[in-house]
Amino acid sequence: MRNSQLYKVLNGLNGKELNKFDKFINSSFINPREDVKLLLKHYKKEIKRQRPRLNKEQVSIAVFNNAEVEDQLLRTLYSNLFSLLNRFLFFIQAEENEFFVNQTLSRAYSKIGKKDLFVKTISKTKKKLLKLPLRNAEHFRQLMELEQQYYDYISQQTRSEENNLQSLTDTLDVYYFSQKLKQACLMTLHQVVYKKEYNIDAFEHCLIYVDQNIDTLRKHPSIALYYYCYCAMTRTNSEEYFKLFRDLLEETKNNFGEDEVRLIYILAINYCIKRLNAGESKYIKESFELYRAGIESGSLLINKILSPFTYKNVVALGLGLKKFDWVENFIHTYKINLDLKHRESSFTFNLAKLRQEQGNYNEAMSLLIHFNSDDLLMNLAAKTNLLKMYYELEEFDSLESLLNSMEIFLHRKKVLSYHKKHYKNIIKFTKKM
Repeated sequence: MRNSQLYKVLNGLNGKELNKFDKFINSSFINPREDVKLLLKHYKKEIKRQRPRLNKEQVSIAVFNNAEVEDQLLRTLYSNLFSLLNRFLFFIQAEENEFFVNQTLSRAYSKIGKKDLFVKTISKTKKKLLKLPLRNAEHFRQLMELEQQYYDYISQQTRSEENNLQSLTDTLDVYYFSQKLKQACLMTLHQVVYKKEYNIDAFEHCLIYVDQNIDTLRKHPSIALYYYCYCAMTRTNSEEYFKLFRDLLEETKNNFGEDEVRLIYILAINYCIKRLNAGESKYIKESFELYRAGIESGSLLINKILSPFTYKNVVALGLGLKKFDWVENFIHTYKINLDLKHRESSFTFNLAKLRQEQGNYNEAMSLLIHFNSDDLLMNLAAKTNLLKMYYELEEFDSLESLLNSMEIFLHRKKVLSYHKKHYKNIIKFTKKM
């Protein structure tokens, strides 16, 4: 059992969820089989042990009181419990989604011919959606599905009653353009970061329409925000579009869900980083303010966890602006928000970088000499910081050794994308100096 999918999924449930699942399968309507109940009972008892007794013989005795049960019978037992587990997972997810529940309920009313309850449920669900602050693509998808559901029902019942085709079409348009522009922004970002080409021929037709109708469409944040973002990423007058994008982000971020606000901040930050990489130092402050706003609002944290990449970038930008006291406070305050796996390495690297910028080379070098991280880019950044200090202190033997080790490191790693060119240039020009 311990090698089965059933075990792996059960092991992912917490105690509260496991107890709910126990109650779920003890409903005679859901599950009439006693052997399935006994299997879960045995699992719940054994999982608390340091060495759970869950092999074939132990399960057979617990469920069938017989150590010599045929393999096929056990496979069927596991399959039955796994099937119920999948139903349970669907149930608890559906239970949390009020829109899905109401939409499914309206379908049930339609199926049994209760028009008044169908219309009432559709109308009630639509009103609730419109009261919410969300105006992202997902919001319009849900509205579109309600409009489609209503149209399908009306068209089947009578031809004389006024339909909602115009409303359905308008909602579909907003959803389509919102989603298409969002995907175009993501594809453009991935093209730069991962050097991957995408076919966007179909999007070009969409963009022509949006260009021609942006004065009307800009009232929808989900269209305007991604439109300005895409134009900032792809057009020559990108700074003008980026300002519109940046301002609209602050005005409308409450219209988007938590995950999407995080994505929008990342798109904005990546635009700034691209300009920084092109040598435009004025984007240091813009990048820093975006990061700070995203972190302080919690938008750039996932379940209160801050990525080591974000942590490092904020420190680098803060140091670029000479905000030493702010950076010191940030490094210590947000250390607890780093994932445990990366916490010490990220904290050490960034504290060393701060000490280096403050001119305290002894402490910085002692922190970095034995530095090691699973993150390839952080390792390279640590080596680069050491390289700078060796050069400034004229420790050229150590510098030469470090440059050679960096060249070997870069040659071995094949997945560094455009970063490889960046670090090769560092080695090249350091040697020239």
